[in-house]
Amino acid sequence: MRDTLPPPLEPTLDALAAFVADTPERAIPRDARDHAPLVLADTVGAILGGATEPETRRLAEQAARAPGPATVLGPGFPRLEPWWAIVANGTSGTMLEQDEGNRFARGHPAIHVFPAALAEAERAEASGETLLAAFILGYDVAARLGGAAPVAPGFHMHGIHGVVGAAAAVARIRGLDRKATARALAVAAGLTLATSWRTALGGATVRNLYAGVGGANGWLAVDLAEAGFTGLPDMLTETFSRASGRGLDQAFALDELGRRFEVTRNYFKLYACCRFNHAALEALEAVLETGPIPPGEIGTIRVTTYGAAATMSDRDPVGVLGAKFSIPYALAARLVLGHAGPDAFREPALSDPRIRALASRVEVVEDPALTALGPERRPARVDVVFHDHRRASRQVDVASGEFDRPYPRALLAAKFAGLTEPILDSEGAGRAFALCLGVERLRDARALTGGLRALAAVVR
Repeated sequence: MRDTLPPPLEPTLDALAAFVADTPERAIPRDARDHAPLVLADTVGAILGGATEPETRRLAEQAARAPGPATVLGPGFPRLEPWWAIVANGTSGTMLEQDEGNRFARGHPAIHVFPAALAEAERAEASGETLLAAFILGYDVAARLGGAAPVAPGFHMHGIHGVVGAAAAVARIRGLDRKATARALAVAAGLTLATSWRTALGGATVRNLYAGVGGANGWLAVDLAEAGFTGLPDMLTETFSRASGRGLDQAFALDELGRRFEVTRNYFKLYACCRFNHAALEALEAVLETGPIPPGEIGTIRVTTYGAAATMSDRDPVGVLGAKFSIPYALAARLVLGHAGPDAFREPALSDPRIRALASRVEVVEDPALTALGPERRPARVDVVFHDHRRASRQVDVASGEFDRPYPRALLAAKFAGLTEPILDSEGAGRAFALCLGVERLRDARALTGGLRALAAVVR
């Protein structure tokens, strides 16, 4: 007679579910609870900044047909059904390439997890403390899976591990027990996306939807699991070893689980382009510290870097997104315009013949020795050769903004103000940043979204 008992869960799924369901809020270390609001604030800034882009404006307008309890952060702050609000917020947060990330996770956990946690917390009228704890725990799940199961060649990291992290945050806010949480995480692992790295390199903006749709699928997975849908008992291995990944390292996923919180090991971005560009940009900045470099004096630039960054070698990228994933374009824009902020990757910069001409003289190559240093280090060496045969070279092993090379908080506040300028004035931006930092003390999640909406209404 066939055994009717369900097969045991794989250890990683079981342990992560227990971690999400059973960790008391006050057991989360103070350093994680102090740092996570800064990650949350930076994520809100990235969402508000991207919400004014034409595509995201139209998306929010189209989604208005599904009114509900969850707020879209952006013009008008409409309230929609959670799935649509999560899609809109997650998409806005990736549009400008200003969202935070985690080099050990090989991805961007917050922009997957926070929109789902926020939407669910609003729906449930959960406290700010509950929202923050769910965000921290969901971030941990997404980051650990991202580090334990690198995506297979050709896949983009958005829309994969973060789906499970989003489900973890939602399950936590709903107060699901260990068994129900495991079922939700398994279903979420079955709803990950078949993402393409070529979309980013080729400028196809469907890539900007991966995090939003992935996070929304994580929220949906909890509904589906509560309705009785199930995944395999080894669903994490099935997805991350046999479908989108190259193997699931259980030891990595569970290393210091409940003691080391991954949100404390994140990085922040100031340049408005893929993180893989940042070490090269910073090495160029180091070269510029020796004196200004007129672009017309440059013969060639050679960038030697690690494997993933070396894929971003297109000297004539297509569109806004393609430019953000091109090291030649990013370096050329920095030299011609004096910055690599959001406007460096928009028109008229995209059509600037000076930038295009200089980008054509930038070569990007991989050094396997540099690749072997990751993920602890992500180096880039920039060699500038002038027409008169002079040379200038610098190398950066770890770009600034990492937890071990942090930006001053004032610099992140200034970034927030710059990103939110279309919606908030400088005073409003400062108050909004402070509101996000104080999320743990808010009576409920609607105090956060309502406060942001009120600030936007007052100052505009």
